[in-house]
Amino acid sequence: MKRLGTPGFDLKLPKTVYIVGSGPSVLDHYKRIPEDAYVIALNGAINLPDLKTDLWFAHCQRNVEQEWWEETYQNHKGPKFFGSFITELGYPSDYGFDWSDLRLFRIQGGITVAGLAVQFALLLGAQNIIVVGLDMGGNVRYDGIENPKNSEEKWEKTVILFNRVMKTLKQTFPTYSIYSLGPTKLDVIQL
Repeated sequence: MKRLGTPGFDLKLPKTVYIVGSGPSVLDHYKRIPEDAYVIALNGAINLPDLKTDLWFAHCQRNVEQEWWEETYQNHKGPKFFGSFITELGYPSDYGFDWSDLRLFRIQGGITVAGLAVQFALLLGAQNIIVVGLDMGGNVRYDGIENPKNSEEKWEKTVILFNRVMKTLKQTFPTYSIYSLGPTKLDVIQL
């Protein structure tokens, strides 16, 4: 595994990336992603039918408990970028990071895997980010899998922090932009 911040870490992203989450709205909007787009699938969004994925980004230890995980992990041929929550459970990835890397690179945790992915995308060269399926509410994903730990109160706090982080990122990455294909509670323009 090539760990973030080490000499062998060679992951670079193009100027424009699409970050695809698992919110229910993803089903109505992910097919609008251009065929030639660079796509980062988050967690279980990797299983969306016909989604061409350039990078699988995952950092939720609950992923490995899901019925889909083992088969998807074994069959996915593209690059994987996993956090230590997953790699330490015996699922190595091509690229990786752990909590100390978040502090080192001033990545704000606690704002979902999507929040991490947005920050890493900017760090790795992206300037234009289009999110899809980041509904930021409810406790059921597009595939019907429920996360009972999610609540509207939790989402409200997460959205406030995520929006604050996006504003702060403008200081470090003044030319970056972020949009959404479909509904989201984030303060971004919907395309």
